Amino acid sequence: MKWIYAGLAALIILGGGLTELWYFNKQFSALENEARAIYAAMETDTEHIDSAQNIVALDSFMDRWRRAENNFQLGLSQLVINDLSYRIVSMDAHIRKNNYEVAHADTLIVLDNLKLMERLYQPRFRNMF
Repeated sequence: MKWIYAGLAALIILGGGLTELWYFNKQFSALENEARAIYAAMETDTEHIDSAQNIVALDSFMDRWRRAENNFQLGLSQLVINDLSYRIVSMDAHIRKNNYEVAHADTLIVLDNLKLMERLYQPRFRNMF
């Protein structure tokens, strides 16, 4: 009887871990896709990166980030999340100010950090210990 309870507990823990992994990967992908869309729109018109289309995309990205940030704090490094949050706020401010050079650099850093967060969260032997 103890084996059945132990087996059920192991399955519940494994199922919870897989669900969390699926959810985080979904959030990383959605954030990265939105950031790539912002980057592509910036690259098409470098003179007017504060266009209405970019601002709508940026607002959508910021809303998604604010919702995901709280969940990310459960399983990721606070340092990585804080750095990414700082870069996202900086990217937002510089796009709204039409400052292409800094916004371009911040957007690239945001994309790189999103990839880093996804790699840090993947189940690998070195991440478990």
